[in-house]
Amino acid sequence: LPTHYYFGFSAATGELSDNHDIISVHTYQLDSSEQRQKEDRTNIIPSAPLAKMGETDDNNSKPSKWSALKIFFLVFLLIIICLGGIGAFFYMKQHRYHSSRLY
Repeated sequence: LPTHYYFGFSAATGELSDNHDIISVHTYQLDSSEQRQKEDRTNIIPSAPLAKMGETDDNNSKPSKWSALKIFFLVFLLIIICLGGIGAFFYMKQHRYHSSRLY
């Protein structure tokens, strides 16, 4: 654990983040014995004996390559292509109908 106090606040929630107002922050300090208060803490090496080495969170290991904006434009492009195909089909059908008349 750090020997000095550092406070950081973040609103990052994946690929998008919003501005958040921090209304209040509550901090507490535990009381310790006189002996612990007199220790020289400048040479302490932070450690966590119960932490497991090498474990990673699989959910956060791979960022998504497909953002919401990419998916939106892909769906929009597919809809435009489908509408273009349907329009071409009806145009060809109408063109054949009018070209077969002899008058």
